[in-house]
Amino acid sequence: MLRLKEFIIGPEKMYCAEKHFWCWIFPIYSMCLIVFLTCFLPAFGSSRDVGNGGIVVVCKDSNQSIVSTRLLDFYEGSLIFGLPVSKDYEALTETEIVNQVLINISLKDPLKHDKYLSWFNTFQSDAAFLKNMVLNRTNDEANIALENGCALSQAALQRKPLFPEEKLIYISSDLWDLLSEIDKAGLILHEIVYREAIENGQTNSRNTRLFVAYLFSDLLQKDSQQSYFERVESLELVTQFAK
Repeated sequence: MLRLKEFIIGPEKMYCAEKHFWCWIFPIYSMCLIVFLTCFLPAFGSSRDVGNGGIVVVCKDSNQSIVSTRLLDFYEGSLIFGLPVSKDYEALTETEIVNQVLINISLKDPLKHDKYLSWFNTFQSDAAFLKNMVLNRTNDEANIALENGCALSQAALQRKPLFPEEKLIYISSDLWDLLSEIDKAGLILHEIVYREAIENGQTNSRNTRLFVAYLFSDLLQKDSQQSYFERVESLELVTQFAK
């Protein structure tokens, strides 16, 4: 007579014939399914449903009046990482600034320049500006600190469109209008760099912000090509191909 083998799935005990094939396979199959549903499906859902995107730091005085609005990339770059924005861009428009940064990139990394330039050329058609609407927070920034009186606001949200009517990037017009030309250019480059970061499997914007701060600083032009590529590799932003 066959002996019954006991195994537990969840709170319930189940029994089966010890020599029966499914007595061994079913527990293994069930545990694999549980692990998959627990570990992998949330990641798939959050990438599409929440999206990713650029953050700005909005600082207010004691009367709750806005005194400054800064791209988080530049805020951290200047105050925390010692990478202030180059003064070379102060008198330029947002488009002129982006083009100049791309030229500086081309001197070190032509492949990345070509990829970023193609995405910059389609940025207007890939993006939609939303007025009088608050973008949902993506909570993907993994930032270190903020000054008292300052808070993070979602300026842009990027996610892969599923339908022709959707856009790749949504931007808050209200926050956009508060930005300087340099910060507008920074937000555009942030979305372009983050697009590549997402392609490379990154799930937060930490490396993107560090790279954007670096691209706009004087250090990009001072670094050797070897130092540049060491930085790019450490940030996991190596351009594999242009598209």
